[in-house]
Amino acid sequence: MLDNPQTLDDFPFILPELTLMATHGLGNGGGERVAREIRDIYFEAGKSVKIVASQDVDWNAELRHFQRPSNGSPVLFTSGPRDIPRMLTCVALRIRFSVYIQVPYMRAITVRDPVHMAAVIAYWLIVFIFATKILINSSTTWRVPRPTLIVHPIRLRSASCHIAATTSPSSSAVRRRRIVTAFRLTRERGRGSKDIRALRGLCAHIQTLNLRSNFTDQYEVHHYGDNSVGLVGEFSDLVDVIHFHGFVENWLAECQADAFVFFSNYEGFGLAAFEAMKTGIPVFVNEAFPIDLIQYGNVVRVNGRNPSAIMDKMKGYWNE
Repeated sequence: MLDNPQTLDDFPFILPELTLMATHGLGNGGGERVAREIRDIYFEAGKSVKIVASQDVDWNAELRHFQRPSNGSPVLFTSGPRDIPRMLTCVALRIRFSVYIQVPYMRAITVRDPVHMAAVIAYWLIVFIFATKILINSSTTWRVPRPTLIVHPIRLRSASCHIAATTSPSSSAVRRRRIVTAFRLTRERGRGSKDIRALRGLCAHIQTLNLRSNFTDQYEVHHYGDNSVGLVGEFSDLVDVIHFHGFVENWLAECQADAFVFFSNYEGFGLAAFEAMKTGIPVFVNEAFPIDLIQYGNVVRVNGRNPSAIMDKMKGYWNE
């Protein structure tokens, strides 16, 4: 159990001078959503913070608005190595900046992608040398020989809780269970963060269970989130088990889950798992998820490569 963790609600106290924030883009990814939460928190505190995509051509114009040398840390970077050019611009203009690191980038590097590996190392060095404050979203996200502050990417004081509409017990002979997962199923640089092998293993085991049950107990997996055709194609032999719904903004309210599963090769905090946990339905994550997440509620760590044990745990919850 972590003592008195900081959360997004604390940002106005951590970075009182914040004015400009960089994100990967302006879409619906977890990082972008966290940035919008931070902006709204400052608005509630009576302060305006502007969000600009890291690749936006207006960045240099925005940075030149600041006095040099700037006071405090008016700029916050949140999108990792993509921020390197803008961070170097801040260094050249003598504008102080802080970083909020939400991905364990060092665990993502691989020699098979040397360009990405070089970018991550360069990012580490720039952060280590020049960042005014280093914020991380869990205790395992980032290692650097400088003081860091853990800020969990959640709101505890004023966050609304989305409740999933769970399936009602069926009166028919067939009992169906919906297992839901949510993540961006797209190609990633370096070592991919999502453990697709574990998800495939679970689906294959469910396929076998469904055939053996003589259609009395049936299980199905539902994936929510952006996906690429190539990666979806890797599940072509499991289309009777897994269903891809694409990006759905209010996926928790629509998924009608009986259980949630999240398998990762590495994980910063696990925001989707945290949101699912708030519904009260059991959440199963693998060992990549940090203790920072586990402390908040009904989250069970499992071995993602042992689908039989995972299903046994799920059945145990359903039969309680």
